[in-house]
Amino acid sequence: MRSFIGKSILICFGLSVCLSLLLIFAVKLATSRPVSPDEPYRNLNCFAGLEFAIPIGIQLFLAIASLSAFLNIFDKIRSQRFLSFATLFLIHFVLFFLSIKEIMNENDVWIIILYFAFYMLPWTYYYIKFRKKWSIRPAIL
Repeated sequence: MRSFIGKSILICFGLSVCLSLLLIFAVKLATSRPVSPDEPYRNLNCFAGLEFAIPIGIQLFLAIASLSAFLNIFDKIRSQRFLSFATLFLIHFVLFFLSIKEIMNENDVWIIILYFAFYMLPWTYYYIKFRKKWSIRPAIL
């Protein structure tokens, strides 16, 4: 079970990083324009690659927040659906709503939503797979 949870965290992290970087490359290609002689300093970027490091940092933070999923190793937590769900998703939902609250007035709210969606969609799949594979059903008397 530990290897299943560990693999699912790594797969979600890798998939979400790839999708986030692909999104940034697509946006960068769509918004780039050729350099004209009139604007020689237009392509100077003071962030110097920070737009690629931020999504990786966010996804790494979400992967670290997923470490609470290892609490499902204990039978008492794994046998109760609410506790199992809370150990896998509660920290993510709290982080999501705190992030949305912080940047609500900016125009880039959809970026945070996409970062969380890229991580949470595969994580939801692995939660369903986890519940089917290791759920402890009470004995029928």
